[in-house]
Amino acid sequence: MDQPGEAADLEILVERSLDRKDYRRALELIAQGHAAALGRLCLGTLGQREEAEELVQEILLQTYTALPSFERRSSVRTWLFAIARRCCAQAIEKRARRRRASGGALEPARVADLRLELEARRREERLRRALDELSVAVREVMLLRYVTGLSFREVAEACGIREEAARQRASVGLRALRRRLNEGEGEERRRVEPAAAWNQEVAP
Repeated sequence: MDQPGEAADLEILVERSLDRKDYRRALELIAQGHAAALGRLCLGTLGQREEAEELVQEILLQTYTALPSFERRSSVRTWLFAIARRCCAQAIEKRARRRRASGGALEPARVADLRLELEARRREERLRRALDELSVAVREVMLLRYVTGLSFREVAEACGIREEAARQRASVGLRALRRRLNEGEGEERRRVEPAAAWNQEVAP
C-alpha cells in the first residue's frame, strides 16, 4: 500500500465498511493494505520473526476490537499505527520483564552456516543493538518513519507529538545510528585484522 492513490482508495473502502458497521470487512481491508508494513514495524521492534508475526496478530485483534469506537479524526492508517505503537511498547516491556525474571539472560544467538549469512547477521545485530540503545521515544519514531514508511505528519499523529518534534527525534536517531554503526565497523575491523595477520603468519 505504497501508492497514494491506492492508499486513498483503501481509506474510502474501509470507511464504507465502517458506515455499514461491517467491522470484519473493514479489518480485512486494513490487513490487506497494511499487514506488510506492520510486519516490518514489529520485526524492527522485536528482531525475531516469530515474535513479530504474533505481535502483528495482536495488533490486528486490538484494531478489530477498537473499530466500533474509531472516531475518524485521523486517517485509518495513522490510527492503526498508533495502536501498533502501543502494542510494540507493551511487547518490549513484556520482554524486559521476562529477562529480569530470568536474571537478565539474553536469547541465544542463532548460528549462521554460511560466511556471507554470518556477516549479514553481524550487520543486522549491530543495527539491532544500535536501535536498542536509542530512547523509546526516538526508536519508535525511527521505526514508524523508516521501517513502515509513514510520513512525518503521520508519525507525529501516531505518537501524539508535533511534526517538528518527530523530525527532531528522527534526526537524533539517525545521528546516533550512524555513530554506533561506524563504531561497530571499526571494532569488527580490529577483530578481523589480527586474525588475518595470524593466518598469514602461520600459513605454510
